[in-house]
Amino acid sequence: MPAPKGNKYAQKYTKKEIERATKIALDYIENPKKYGDIVPTVEGLATVLGIHRPYLYDLAKKYKEVSDTIELLNTHQSKLLITGGLLNKFNACITRLLLSRHGYIEKTETETTTKIKLDREIKEKIKKIYKDGGD
Repeated sequence: MPAPKGNKYAQKYTKKEIERATKIALDYIENPKKYGDIVPTVEGLATVLGIHRPYLYDLAKKYKEVSDTIELLNTHQSKLLITGGLLNKFNACITRLLLSRHGYIEKTETETTTKIKLDREIKEKIKKIYKDGGD
């Protein structure tokens, strides 16, 4: 069923409207503090543009300019998070959480050593197997 007339979510955007929104978005990405954010976010961009986040993603599917702008936002956000995290300007837990959206994960490697106590008979059998070449 088509959306009712006058529904702003059903409208097609003109090239001029997309360009205008892109200009606003680029200003937001470069100056998030001007809009009340520490780092630019998709949620913040949607708020600045006066639309819902899912709708912004729908526009990104239809318009390459919007998709490219969101990708630029994510790249800029990632850079700011890494720099802010390294300089201890941002909360480490929040930085880790936001960076996980960009594919960064915290990885811990653990090496485990296990000692097995073998009785004398088993040791002799193992020595014999290796000595005889496994036959």
